[in-house]
Amino acid sequence: MSGSRIKCSFGTLDEYPSDSAAQRAADSIRFIINRQTAQQALKVASVEGLVKHYREHELPEIFHDRRPEPGERDDQQKAYSTQYAYEVYLKKWILPRWRSYRLADVKAVDVEAWLKALPLARGTKAKLRNIMSALFSHAIRWEWAEKNPIRSVRQSAKRLRTPDVLTPEEITALVGKLPEPLRTAVELDAFTGLLIDGTAIRMTGNYVTVMKKTKGAWRTAIDISNVGQM
Repeated sequence: MSGSRIKCSFGTLDEYPSDSAAQRAADSIRFIINRQTAQQALKVASVEGLVKHYREHELPEIFHDRRPEPGERDDQQKAYSTQYAYEVYLKKWILPRWRSYRLADVKAVDVEAWLKALPLARGTKAKLRNIMSALFSHAIRWEWAEKNPIRSVRQSAKRLRTPDVLTPEEITALVGKLPEPLRTAVELDAFTGLLIDGTAIRMTGNYVTVMKKTKGAWRTAIDISNVGQM
């Protein structure tokens, strides 16, 4: 049916109230229709459409907003925590910058310059690079693209400086200023090195931020400017 047009319905005005929403849904369908015509798909597909299809197939628990039953998850499927982390990177950083780009317009030098300008740690930038590379690997696997431009993006994950390490006395003073349940979380993290139930500790200047990565996330900043004097 070369040269012919195929009409199909994929939703209602209530489901897709704007042109951009309809275009995203159409991109996802177009990917499947054009599986055997990689160059055509590469010219018309947007990064936003690719992300939608990637989420549906690689982040299904996030996409469908449900956790799998015990034993239901595929061995090759990412853990829920990994899917959640990918979703955060996609929504917070990648889509705001690249959503309107066609796949063919994403260039390694532009991605590298974007990463360089971000006010983030090298490890975070490297994670963003790796997720973008995964997106293009997904496109190649579905035969919508023939190359992955992100492979040429240079981004080191090496730290710029050695992180500060608290002494036992400083940890004891810090723990004494924390309310529960933050105190228990920090004690477990500090004395065992474990990441307890998604809880992480970050030092910034004179403050320690305790963050718990859950659906109802909370964060608490503690002033430690006088900890060494206690």
